[in-house]
Parts: sequence; C-alpha cells; structure tokens
Amino acid sequence: DMETKPRVIFPSTRLVYKGQENVPLKEDSEKEFKTIYASSKYNGELYLKMYNRLFDIDYSIFRICVPYGNIFDDNYSYGTIGFFIKRSLQDLPIPLYGDGQLKRTFTHVQDICSQIIEVISYDKSSNTSFNIKGETFSLFEVAELIAAKNNVEVTFTSWPDEALKLESGDTIFDSSKIEKFLEGKSLQYSIHEWLKNYKK
Repeated sequence: DMETKPRVIFPSTRLVYKGQENVPLKEDSEKEFKTIYASSKYNGELYLKMYNRLFDIDYSIFRICVPYGNIFDDNYSYGTIGFFIKRSLQDLPIPLYGDGQLKRTFTHVQDICSQIIEVISYDKSSNTSFNIKGETFSLFEVAELIAAKNNVEVTFTSWPDEALKLESGDTIFDSSKIEKFLEGKSLQYSIHEWLKNYKK
C-alpha cells in the first residue's frame, strides 16, 4: 500500500564534507572523512541508497551542522554550545583553538525537527539528502556571546596536533535545497536571542 509505505529518516552530519573557507557547501560538495564518526555516517547514507535500489525502501537524509538548545530540561549537555555554556557556568574561560574564526552553521534543535517534519510531507523529498537550514557564525562570535552573558573570558590556544588532524575547517551550509520545501518559513530561533534568554 503506497499510502502507508515507510520512509527512513536519517540524521547525518557536517563532518562528511571537506570544509572550505568561506564557501557555503551544497549537498554534492566534496566529501572528506577525518573521523570514524564521519565515515560511519556517510556509510549509513550509502546503505540507505543501496537498500532503496535493492528493496525499494525510501529514505531522506538530513545533514546537521551544529545543533544547540534543548526541549526537555536545562542540561545543555551536547556539542559546541553545550561545552561553551558548561565552561562559563563553572566560571571557567571558554578556550578556542587558533583565532576562533572557524565558521559553522548553527540550528536550534526545535528548528531541526520542524524542518524535517515539514520536508518529509512532500513525496519529492524522498531518496535525497538535505542540508539543515541555520545561521552561520564563527566559533569566536558564539563563544563571545556566552562569555559576555556569564562574565567569563574567551581564551586562545595553539592547535594540539591531534585536534588539528581531525579539524574540518569552515563548514558553512548552503540550505537552498531544503528552503524550496520550506516555502519561505523562517527559523523559530535566533542564536542571539536564545543565548540572551536561556536559563542559567
């Protein structure tokens, strides 16, 4: 029954891309895998394509750059923003490698979920991949907002060799593909507003 045919919804990651300085990345931009996590995510994408071809199982892939926020409690436990906030709430400086100018696209978890729910309602969103829409900032810009709110400093340190081997560079998302399905809907959350208003 085509009306009840299931579809696999797969959250993927910015880390499948080869970062390019100040270049918004499209879904077909060059890939690079510097971590096991990145490789496993892309392999997951390839398995979905294979299962679609062999068994006609539909899928939609959503690549997420940097998620932030939460819905259920006040524990900002994961990712870049969670790390920055936890440091600042312990009255510790927020450390950045290099000059902190690496850029990322940030999206609130509620906006991530809303985009996925909106897009999968369209049949044409089957069997393809999408970059999740968000706002692009440097790590320093975001760290500075959090540091100012909680009255701590942002510090800079040289890149450790191990971290430098894993770093992807700028990962800025071009979200024009997903925006065609969002029909002009704007993000519900702005990182500036959210950082002003999150509970300590």
